[in-house]
Amino acid sequence: MATQYNALPGGDGGAWVEELPQARHLAPVAQNGAAPMRMPVVTKEIELGGDYAGWKLTIRRNAPLDVVLRLDGLKTDSGDLGGLIDMLPEIIVRWNFVDEQGDPLPLTAAGARHLPLDLFRAVMEAFGEVIAESAAVPPK
Repeated sequence: MATQYNALPGGDGGAWVEELPQARHLAPVAQNGAAPMRMPVVTKEIELGGDYAGWKLTIRRNAPLDVVLRLDGLKTDSGDLGGLIDMLPEIIVRWNFVDEQGDPLPLTAAGARHLPLDLFRAVMEAFGEVIAESAAVPPK
């Protein structure tokens, strides 16, 4: 059976969308030929130091709560290092990381599995700091 929707005009340029009979939320709509709204991807560029001076990565400051909660659960509950590595592409937008031969490491779970442990730890610490800054009240 197809899902049925009702759209009611909203006062702020959106439309209340009602999936009958359960959900009701404000859905952004295009106005005056403009594209529909999208969630911005807010990032912060981190430059590493020490042995990795010049190495940079760009981390999502506004990673979805689902991602943050899954990461937190993996770090605290299971110690599932593989699960953490698999999630890196969900929190990192880009990096300039290379392997021992100087070839770029792809920003994938497979590429992340080639990171040395100390670099992986630095990446996770940087992400933790970025999330702490984003969650600070008032924001830093």
